[in-house]
Amino acid sequence: MFLLGALVWIEFAPSGSAEKDLPQQLQTALPSPLPDSKSSSTKLAVAETTGFERKNALPTIQNESASALPKPDDNRFYTTTLFLDKAKQGNADAQYQLGLLYLTGKGTLQDFSEASKWFILAAEQHHPLAQYELGLLYQFGQGVEMDNEKSYMWFNLAAAAGVEQAIGARDKTMRSLSRNQLASAQKAAREWLNSKNKPGK
Repeated sequence: MFLLGALVWIEFAPSGSAEKDLPQQLQTALPSPLPDSKSSSTKLAVAETTGFERKNALPTIQNESASALPKPDDNRFYTTTLFLDKAKQGNADAQYQLGLLYLTGKGTLQDFSEASKWFILAAEQHHPLAQYELGLLYQFGQGVEMDNEKSYMWFNLAAAAGVEQAIGARDKTMRSLSRNQLASAQKAAREWLNSKNKPGK
């Protein structure tokens, strides 16, 4: 009965004073009030928590994105410029190196057509390694039309200049040629060599 009377009194009591005027036993029996989300103390706590999380998370995000971007002084992204000027001036070594960069995609975008262009220029100047690489490009049809006769011719020239890998590659390519194709490829290699060895060349 006492409890019923106390609850009725709470219902009609002015707000704010009810909890203070209750007897001690009833105050301990009532559940603790939920925090008011609009109160300034709650807002402060939320702001502090969010601020703490942001402070800790933000540097990680910044560091990750910063490490993914290339640095202006990182020469890996500008390697082609090391050889481009000399290659344009006709330097066979620079042309070969540029061809390798385009072939492998190191320091530039991989581009087989561009690689073949520079290998052809270097190979035409008796660069044995460029001749070998050009033989591979013709063998697999990368950047050029697949052509086993031309592949054999370039392997043959590179082998004659002392490139050991070219010997095995030439012999392997030879097995894919007919007798007439082999004779034609060997003739083309001889003619190329003779034309380049003429006086004044």
